Amino acid sequence: MPVHTIDLDALTQAVSGRTKEQRKQSPQLRAWCTALEAGGVLYFPRTPVPIPAADIDALLGQQQTGSRLHKNISYKPDTDILGGVDRKSAPPAHVDQLHSIMRRYSGSVADFLSRFLAPYENRWRRDYASYRPIEEKGRDLPVRRRNDLLHVDAFPTRPTKGMRILRFFHNIHPDRTRDWVVGEPFSRIVGNFTPRKLAVPRPAGPLARTAKQFATAAGLARLVPQWKRTPYDEFMMRLHNTMKEDADFQSSCAKEFVQFVPGSSWMVYTETVPHAALAGQYALEQTLLVDPDAMVTPQSTPLAILEKLAGARLV
Repeated sequence: MPVHTIDLDALTQAVSGRTKEQRKQSPQLRAWCTALEAGGVLYFPRTPVPIPAADIDALLGQQQTGSRLHKNISYKPDTDILGGVDRKSAPPAHVDQLHSIMRRYSGSVADFLSRFLAPYENRWRRDYASYRPIEEKGRDLPVRRRNDLLHVDAFPTRPTKGMRILRFFHNIHPDRTRDWVVGEPFSRIVGNFTPRKLAVPRPAGPLARTAKQFATAAGLARLVPQWKRTPYDEFMMRLHNTMKEDADFQSSCAKEFVQFVPGSSWMVYTETVPHAALAGQYALEQTLLVDPDAMVTPQSTPLAILEKLAGARLV
């Protein structure tokens, strides 16, 4: 998987002083979108979304003062809700401060991406933002929840229905890199697992469609995650789990080691790029769900690849 390094001078030249229409048609911005859609990692050695020093100090200090935090702090921009904080033991002032920091970070990333992803014409919506204070190396987690195993992303309880999962990361550790590995292109990964280990995705039959429609109408779908999933989402969830559980694949598949330095950012379609976080602590992240029809190269989306394989629509 190629890593495309973008310096701030080139970024400024492509974005600044241009109208919305000029950015939409910009050959450079379209080229970066194309690289992203093809499975590239866009890497900014100096983040284009600066974070106030006071906010970074507060985030690092929270982790150092005790165990008030859960695994991650989460922020839901659509409802302005902060999660992952033990409100019974955390002082209200600390909770309010974290809430403001996460709201500010989420908004800053969205503002930058609205300009950087101008060819998409804002055909996306903000999903969760998160702060990840836990050291990735050596974490004791069940196999399906491990971040250090190569995988593509799928949401167990929040199916995307073909929307792309774009994630923007920021390493705020003062002096340590965040270490990843990335794997082979999505189409090759799918070919490795189908049909030997994973059935080719198929559209839902009439009975399954009727059952899901009934469950949705009756308000029962929220109780059983599978009832909310399209055939596309079901396949992506099975692919995520199968990749992590296949020890032979994990030990023998092609990997590229990548280090993201302190103060850097990177963005990647994580449902396309096989990836794993091997080490690192203190990272911020914002997720976008992007309309696959907004792509500069719509044929490169996982949905398009899987529907071609299935010979049918999957959402």
